[in-house]
Amino acid sequence: VFTGWDITNNNTLEPMTADNSLHDMDEKWVLGQYYPPGQTAEEDLDQFIAQITTHTNVAPFISIMLIKQLTTSNPTQAYVSRVSAEFINSGGNLGSVIKAILTDSELLKTSDINVTKVREPILAMTYLYRAMEAYVGGSGDIVYDPMNYKESFNQYPLGSNSVFNFYQPSHSPQGALADAGLTAPELEIIDWNQLIDMNNIFYRTLKDFGQNRGNSNNNKELYIAPSDLEDLARAENETELIQAINLRILNGQASQEITDLLSTIYHGHGNKYYAVPKMLFMAFISPDFMVQE
Repeated sequence: VFTGWDITNNNTLEPMTADNSLHDMDEKWVLGQYYPPGQTAEEDLDQFIAQITTHTNVAPFISIMLIKQLTTSNPTQAYVSRVSAEFINSGGNLGSVIKAILTDSELLKTSDINVTKVREPILAMTYLYRAMEAYVGGSGDIVYDPMNYKESFNQYPLGSNSVFNFYQPSHSPQGALADAGLTAPELEIIDWNQLIDMNNIFYRTLKDFGQNRGNSNNNKELYIAPSDLEDLARAENETELIQAINLRILNGQASQEITDLLSTIYHGHGNKYYAVPKMLFMAFISPDFMVQE
């Protein structure tokens, strides 16, 4: 069924193209379904996709996997059922499925374990880069692994040791979560050593490649420029600075404990400009950021 597909123009970044001279044109049986002889590579693939997307196990399986990646580690059966129905009704249209996941009424609940998930390490770092207006130094456009993400985050883009991702979707850490029958897949690759390494990288990014960004211009490094937050600090506008950090990093849901800590850091500096990286660091390592609700 999958024979005959080849790299386009020797370029692995382009979609593969079919070469029917390399395709098995004989009849085939796949999971009990007949594939007649003489079909092209495209026809066999189209038939297989139509077959697999209508299999009774596929809609709930893909729905659960996507929900766990996007919104919650412990979706209710009703949530999975609604998303599965969209998968079936749309013929496996992933755009429609993801829209159903992100707009489901389940997500309107507050303080509910069924709409909570841990933020995986590499996505925590990329969130920091996006929120802090990251840019490549010098005239470069590619960053060459500047801070050992593989070692510090236990993750790297396209670097999973398995086709089944960096962690098992059914992982349930020993203790209260396992006792309650709940999963927290991302915690399979998060331990105290990893947390320390990741937090060190957060701080180095915010300080060395953020506030001190003017001291170097390396085209192999990513720098950040939270200029608007620094301007609020220079203006000594504590309320707006904390609110801006809350909205940009904590989804406007900072706990009172974190808000108080940010205020303490702010008041601990005579020159408020130097409080910014430490306030940001506290926000990024807080449970309010690392646990998505």
